Amino acid sequence: MGNAFRLKKKHIFYNPNRKRKKSAQKYKKTLEWLLLVAKKSEKEYMSNWVRSTLPMVYARIKKYGISHEEIQKFFEQKWAQKLLANLKN
Repeated sequence: MGNAFRLKKKHIFYNPNRKRKKSAQKYKKTLEWLLLVAKKSEKEYMSNWVRSTLPMVYARIKKYGISHEEIQKFFEQKWAQKLLANLKN
């Protein structure tokens, strides 16, 4: 890996991760994803998409350390307590 022909920047020292914008709303987006899955499970019961997506959502919640109280608070704000009860079953 060296320089491309006639390129001013050296690609060896170029870090593209510094240039991108990182999400500061990971926790909020995770909870919104859980809400989306809950709505779909309410509408379609347990479709293949819901069945395969739910473990990924719970893994991300565990990874970010989001507590059950925070999830309940988020669902109360969105007026969706009934959906949360359906996910537990």
